[in-house]
Amino acid sequence: MHQLDQRSTANGQWIWLGAAALLLAAVTSRLIALESLEPWYDEVCSYSGAVDSTWEDLLQWRVTSNPEHSPLPFVEMRLAMQVFGENIFALRLPAALYGIAAVLALYVGMGRLVSWRAGFFAALMLLMHPLSLEWSREARMYSAWLLLA
Repeated sequence: MHQLDQRSTANGQWIWLGAAALLLAAVTSRLIALESLEPWYDEVCSYSGAVDSTWEDLLQWRVTSNPEHSPLPFVEMRLAMQVFGENIFALRLPAALYGIAAVLALYVGMGRLVSWRAGFFAALMLLMHPLSLEWSREARMYSAWLLLA
């Protein structure tokens, strides 16, 4: 019985080590030089929706520049810009955080359903996937959809 307890403790340590490694890789790949690329047209529309709309408009789903979108991304961008200032880093930060969370959610979900090794490699593939990286570095709601999918 003692040997079984040691094995489960060792497996638990590997699970946490895998989560820490994925978290470190996701944070560095998504947050470093987040502001280095020039904003593109849709990101400018996101900025406009976050800045030009009043809180009342946002909470009543009346975003004038992007009426087809949920107000949640604009609320998140506005909050990030209030904390970090009106810059491209703050505008893209919510998407980057969703991308980081998607990697960890895949690791935990797959780890519990299939195996922790499968979860680690699936999360590693998502971590390095070009679209996942791109969506996590754009001020749009694509990485939120990725997390929720």
